[in-house]
Amino acid sequence: MISSVFSSPLSHSFLLSIMIMGCAGYGERFAEEEIMTTQSLAWSDLEPIFQAECVGCHDDPPKLGAPQSLRTYDEVAPWLDRIKVRSLELKDMPPGGLRTEGAEILLNEWINQGAPFEKDEEVPAGEILESPPTWDDDIYQIFEIYCNTCHADPPTGGAPFPLKTYEQAQTYLDRFQVRIIEQKDMPPGGISNADDLDLIQAWLDAGAPQ
Repeated sequence: MISSVFSSPLSHSFLLSIMIMGCAGYGERFAEEEIMTTQSLAWSDLEPIFQAECVGCHDDPPKLGAPQSLRTYDEVAPWLDRIKVRSLELKDMPPGGLRTEGAEILLNEWINQGAPFEKDEEVPAGEILESPPTWDDDIYQIFEIYCNTCHADPPTGGAPFPLKTYEQAQTYLDRFQVRIIEQKDMPPGGISNADDLDLIQAWLDAGAPQ
């Protein structure tokens, strides 16, 4: 059983703000997340990371020489030993390692909890939990405002590629981190709303879920 392989003495205290590691703030909308709470993780928390980081090759059927599919919990579970070594210790899978520290922390904590499929315990009454931002609910609207005048489909104004869909955006996550968050030169002049920047950073740190 997975739990016997990855038994953990942890109390499962889990700082929800790991989802936004590296942010100065998460914006007023997510201020309640800056708390320590007792929460068990589940496959539903990790699936977006596997989709973003692994399924490009570990699809069903596998592509580009990948030995197996990692699309579902049942496909991931037999490989947890190898995933822990390659993704968290050697950090050579996916090639170059996981893109964000937040994804590493979530994966490590989930494995330490026994890699459960479902959450083991209820969140204590009175605790307020928020899901990380997603492309569909949060990020697409920001890109429509700041990016897609030029990064349309087809692109205009000399933009080199479109950013109208989740699949198109997935190709450029590393560039978003550098140009939007760090250099703040894309869009030209940068994104003026600090809460929008926090949402993009939080989305990237959470594995850029759809």
